Amino acid sequence: MAQRPSPETSSSSTGFYIGIAVLSVIGAAGLFMVIYAVGTTIRDRFVSTTPTTVVQSTQNVIVTQPQPAPTIGGAATQPQQPTQASAPTQPQPPTSTQPSGPSIKVKTAGFFRSGPGTNYEVLGSMAVNEEHPIVGRTQDGSWVAVQYTPTRVVWIATSLVEVQNGVIGGIPVRNTPAPPATATPIPPTPVPATFTPIFTATSAAPVANTVKGIRGDFMRLRSTSVGVNGEIWFDFQVTNTSSTDTVAYNGLGPVVVGVKSKPSWGDSSLGPNQVLPWADHFEIGTAGNYTVYLGICFLGSRSACETNNTGWQLLVSGGTIEVK
Repeated sequence: MAQRPSPETSSSSTGFYIGIAVLSVIGAAGLFMVIYAVGTTIRDRFVSTTPTTVVQSTQNVIVTQPQPAPTIGGAATQPQQPTQASAPTQPQPPTSTQPSGPSIKVKTAGFFRSGPGTNYEVLGSMAVNEEHPIVGRTQDGSWVAVQYTPTRVVWIATSLVEVQNGVIGGIPVRNTPAPPATATPIPPTPVPATFTPIFTATSAAPVANTVKGIRGDFMRLRSTSVGVNGEIWFDFQVTNTSSTDTVAYNGLGPVVVGVKSKPSWGDSSLGPNQVLPWADHFEIGTAGNYTVYLGICFLGSRSACETNNTGWQLLVSGGTIEVK
């Protein structure tokens, strides 16, 4: 008859197997910790790129210096270089467009010339509000020399401008160019009897006449001949000799007695002491020799002065022109 195992024998077997199980779990856990520790060491050794910091106490500046490039799988990785901040851009000073010293501002449009006087060559004209630096004046201050371009000095009558940033007396006197040779005067031509506003058939053509205070200073033709209906260019200047009165007029310009009149200015006026220089042109449609005058008209309107050739009063002779 077989014998059963005693209770003591069964209990010993169970404890043995439990112990084996516990030791297996402990061993597996230990092996895992060993593998984790080795893996962490390898990662820290081959992957870490943490830079070190060097403190330069003499400059109180912290500079970050990268470590030598580590290799992963044989390829070197280049550290990024620190970016240097660019210096700020300095603002440029504004450029001034206004003359810093004495200058002129044109108040009445007029000619500028090669010298200080109406006998000098006309070089061009200046518009109202034009500004230029002053570089000299005449002894009496009636003309000023201005720097028209960086390389060109011209003269303009002081009556046409106002002086800015100074006074005329504080500007140095400038040596003036020699005046041009005097042209041979054109003999006066009698005014035809059909034209009788002021002059008669026996009176000489005016050299510098004054009508209602307006004086004809000069009139010059730029050529002695031109084709039929060609442009006859001329220059003239008038002055209001009154220091108190403004003179209104309806026409101011060239007159060919009994043939044509053309207001260069119309329905306008000249203020006290005002000087008006101008340049213009007109045409004549029939061949012949003609004497041209500068005239002024007071017929009530510009259109009336254009259509009534006999309503003009002569200021100065301009010369003769051949139309062919």
